[in-house]
Amino acid sequence: MERWRWMPREFEPRRIAVNVADATLRFIDGDAVVLDSNVVVGAVKSRTPILRAEVTAVTVNPVWHVPSSIARREMWPKQDADPSYLQSQGLVVVDGQIRQPPGPGNALGQLKLEMPNEFNVYLHDTPTKAAFARESRALSHGCVRVEQITALASLAITGDTQSALDQLSQLMAARTTTRIDLRERIPVYLLYWTAVAEEDGRVGFRSDVYGRDALLIAALE
Repeated sequence: MERWRWMPREFEPRRIAVNVADATLRFIDGDAVVLDSNVVVGAVKSRTPILRAEVTAVTVNPVWHVPSSIARREMWPKQDADPSYLQSQGLVVVDGQIRQPPGPGNALGQLKLEMPNEFNVYLHDTPTKAAFARESRALSHGCVRVEQITALASLAITGDTQSALDQLSQLMAARTTTRIDLRERIPVYLLYWTAVAEEDGRVGFRSDVYGRDALLIAALE
């Protein structure tokens, strides 16, 4: 109930809602859930934040600009130990920043939903699909990987899960980076619900993957 107090009194009728606690995403339009997808969220050491942002565009075949924290903590030490590491991972250095060009091994996959925010997190594809079948999906560096990313991108562009699939398929096959600006921005909520209302009206409980409940209860007391 305390987390509900942090939310707007009314959500926008058309929105994307991610529950980080159970690693799921829903695209809601009015009273209907038009898309339901498993996602991968941030690991305990790199937690996905609670926030509201807006999707402004879909990027096809994105370039991954590796965040400086990841480069410093993970990549530069490996490069120091093995001078061929960056090249072996399909990574390049441009103006001192590590980047990964579009391709089958790109960490962002083939689609990215742009949603500017202070944490630099976003919704994206991934070349590693097996993680979506895991019960615990807190594995990323903080961004949200979406299993049904193509249908979600189509919804964002056209309002339908199917209408943009041919266009997206052609652009993905071209392997060049293309940005599609949305006609209407879509609110995105990254939330943390460990207690939810189930379809039958009962209260359902989700894993407190980040251990936030005890801290919140202690603060309230």
